Amino acid sequence: MQSLPLFCWNQDNFQSLAKLANLLEQDTQLALLASYCRLREEGRRKEAFQALEGFLDKVKTLSLERRYQIANEILEAKETLPQAHQFMSQPLWERLIKPTINQYLDKNPDCLSALRWHGIYSNSSKSLRKLLELDPSDHLARRTFIVRWFLQEVDFATHHINEGLLLARLPDIEEWLDEADKLLAGAPDSSEIIDLEGEINEYRQLISDWRQYQKSDFSSFPAWCIRHGRHYTWHKKFAKK
Repeated sequence: MQSLPLFCWNQDNFQSLAKLANLLEQDTQLALLASYCRLREEGRRKEAFQALEGFLDKVKTLSLERRYQIANEILEAKETLPQAHQFMSQPLWERLIKPTINQYLDKNPDCLSALRWHGIYSNSSKSLRKLLELDPSDHLARRTFIVRWFLQEVDFATHHINEGLLLARLPDIEEWLDEADKLLAGAPDSSEIIDLEGEINEYRQLISDWRQYQKSDFSSFPAWCIRHGRHYTWHKKFAKK
């Protein structure tokens, strides 16, 4: 049997890097960044970072307006291929993307794309909330807001619930779900994020069942769920070695 290449476990990443290179090289000023992607795909890490260094040296001389256009192009390309996890390196983020977005947003506080990227990549709920007030149709920002600030909080709070433990107060969990519902309802077209409705509803059912379980004589929440035909997927726990 033919052996698989050593990089097959990371195939999505490498294939996505190649696709990113194709996207980026359409702008001649991003040619070195495209080279970085191709070299990373080929496993030539040292040469890749040399290409990246050349790219960063080149763009730092450009105007803020042009640097922001480039940062925006890069982030839009990245969002189309999130599997390329090796793309957003620390030098690219710290020396170009982050400072450029911050500087541009300071001068253009109502720029929709700058608010989106600042909200998503700098974890600013304030920027995402402002963006959605200005442009309710931005489904990427809305999804990020719902998931990162509300559903992830609920997920963390309930990930030991099968052991009889909640890591947050029930009113707080219910408030997070209410906020997620409001954000979902505020979308002019929810088709891009409709999957989140099912997730919110499942958490609501879980919390409702937990309340009922607490009034019962069952020895464990999983036992109560089995008795009442609830089929939840519990978080796996791994013992430390």
